Amino acid sequence: MKILAAVLLFALCCCGCRQAARSTGDFADVKPDGLAEDALGAMLSAYPPAKTRLALLHPADDAFGAGLTEALRGNGYAVAEYAAPARAISRTDAPPPDGLEFAYILD
Repeated sequence: MKILAAVLLFALCCCGCRQAARSTGDFADVKPDGLAEDALGAMLSAYPPAKTRLALLHPADDAFGAGLTEALRGNGYAVAEYAAPARAISRTDAPPPDGLEFAYILD
């Protein structure tokens, strides 16, 4: 019985570590239609379009990220999407992205 409890505890800990590995992106279980528009409104009030270049720091491979980048581009922002480096390098060795860095966490 103690062995079964230890195995279950270990399995739960591993599942938690698996979820913690991804720290940016969309974790919500809702449709992000209005959220992308709200985020766009905040960007419009803080940064002028057609004068601001944005650099996304992670892949926008979720519905919110795709909608946000499309909306930003549609309103005149230049958005550089994340491109994984060809080889593994540390963050300090990487060249700076071209534009104002931004990332999102949708929880």
